[in-house]
Amino acid sequence: MSFDRSQFRSQTKKKGEPVSHYRAVHFVADFLGRYWDRIFLSLPAVYAPYNTVFTERYVTENKLQYRVHSYDLGCTIGSQPIAIVEIGDIGDDSKHNPTHKQQLINDGIAKKYIEEYFPYCRFYRINKDDAMLELHLKKLFFRYGERSQPLGRSR
Repeated sequence: MSFDRSQFRSQTKKKGEPVSHYRAVHFVADFLGRYWDRIFLSLPAVYAPYNTVFTERYVTENKLQYRVHSYDLGCTIGSQPIAIVEIGDIGDDSKHNPTHKQQLINDGIAKKYIEEYFPYCRFYRINKDDAMLELHLKKLFFRYGERSQPLGRSR
């Protein structure tokens, strides 16, 4: 028999995506699907996860060893992404959390890619706990009738 006698939770082996993250991602995806008409000008496709392949030039410029990044959620109209959502944990964006340093670097590179190659796409970073609050999501995503800054292009 084999027992894992780790004293601390941080020393245990982690298997896959935490349940709390999975629930948060799917709650936001359901929210975007339910209220798409209050957020977007057209019905988008919502992907969880949304994978992007970086261009060769971007990989070379940023000295990356990988070409694909997986965002938690992506909304597209046609083949154009119009909204990207990353869901994190409290402290994920803190400089005082050294265990997530590489994750922060990767997230920053991924955000920079979206801003550089898809200027009409909005990037959202939501705390995992806030992602489960419908009122918070309404404040974050809803346009409230303002059509001057909708997600997606209008012409």
